[in-house]
Amino acid sequence: MKSEQWGTPTRSRCLSPLRAWLLIPVLLLGSCAQPATSGQNPEVPTSTQFEPTAEAPAPVNTLTPTAAPSAATPTSQQDQGCSAEGGTIESLVVQNSELFRAMPVRVYLPPCYAEGQSHSYPTLYLLHGLQSTDDQWDELGIDEAADRLISSGSLPPFIIVMPWHRTGIDLTTAVPKVLVPYIDSNFDTRANRRHRAVGGLSRGGGQALEIGLNYPELFGAVGMHSPAVPHTDATILDWTLRVPIDLRPRLWIDIGYRDSLHPAARSLVEELQGNAVPITIQFDEGDHLASYWESHLEGYLRWYAQQWVRASFEDTDY
Repeated sequence: MKSEQWGTPTRSRCLSPLRAWLLIPVLLLGSCAQPATSGQNPEVPTSTQFEPTAEAPAPVNTLTPTAAPSAATPTSQQDQGCSAEGGTIESLVVQNSELFRAMPVRVYLPPCYAEGQSHSYPTLYLLHGLQSTDDQWDELGIDEAADRLISSGSLPPFIIVMPWHRTGIDLTTAVPKVLVPYIDSNFDTRANRRHRAVGGLSRGGGQALEIGLNYPELFGAVGMHSPAVPHTDATILDWTLRVPIDLRPRLWIDIGYRDSLHPAARSLVEELQGNAVPITIQFDEGDHLASYWESHLEGYLRWYAQQWVRASFEDTDY
């Protein structure tokens, strides 16, 4: 974590316009980026890359992996300076009449966010696990992983929002009804579903799935990382099938083979696959531990960013 500030955020502007990024013939190019180091960024894991064991369901994925983008060369010494400094994390407290109590939130702002030029960013909401707080993703190193990928030019700059699920706050309603409008009003976001994603680990993964399926107009992608899902497979399938096909969010699930939640996750995957619901899966070695999630952070971010990259090429004003 680079820095913390308490209080109400002010709207800041970034120095790296993505309009210029889209006009040059590479897949991803930002004025804040640094040249990529060979072998630094592993390829995004997708379901087509895995050879499941006999116990694991066959992966299903309709998405084509995004080709590795070319690195960007900064256009000025000022760009190099803010990119080298990395992003920052602001610690905020959101108060709203719809909340039982104040909700602490950490917000990662990418390199060059505060440098002044008009720009807007995709937003990723990440939910923590049981008995953790808004610092869990921060402690895992999500900001350092984002800095590496953004500064190397591998991913476009984006914002990460990490709320604290305090007792009395129901994140499955607080996130879509309170937090999303708050973030869109106070930060420079691309306020549409194609540029907004939600994910979580353990209990947060189950909450992310519930939010994404019940508010598909807000979120275009849902990531479940070692998820604890408090609903039956039939309930989740019903939520999924009620969402119009053109609004169904992209789904990702990953979990370690030694994780005690693995059987339940595999059952959910089989239920979705059996009803032709596309989902990207990654069953890997590991347990329900911080070391497992730390080793997968860059892969998570690359997967979330796939839809932002595609959406950006469809927009005339990015």
